[in-house]
Amino acid sequence: MSRRIPVYFLMAAMALPVAAAESVPAAIGPGISLGQIGEVIAGLCVVLAAFAGMALLMRRMPGLRSGRGTAMRVVDGLPIGARDRVLLLEVGATRLLLGVSPGRIQCLHVFDRSPAGPALAAPDFAAQLRASMTGVAGTRQ
Repeated sequence: MSRRIPVYFLMAAMALPVAAAESVPAAIGPGISLGQIGEVIAGLCVVLAAFAGMALLMRRMPGLRSGRGTAMRVVDGLPIGARDRVLLLEVGATRLLLGVSPGRIQCLHVFDRSPAGPALAAPDFAAQLRASMTGVAGTRQ
């Protein structure tokens, strides 16, 4: 529900200047009409909406925001408390397991990756599913 509030606000803000311009065609000051003020407000709303959309896009797509090199990257992270995390960081051919808390970062372990493959390979889902299905079928017989 909170995501729809700005959309409703934007729709209302864009409708008000049009309604005001149609109902009162009088000028506010010398050379300034309500229609011109409505155009300025509508343009401002469009610019602010575009800015908010780009900020949301940058937050959702982390690959867009990094203009840095790829020598160091965070492979994975796991929260272990309210403010504590464990991060797996890759630097070149080395992976570091880091403990991160608000006042401290500590290296917990250093993994050396072999050139043959990654140190932490993801398990094969199809093989695990097949093994669990044969295990379940075997217990029923």
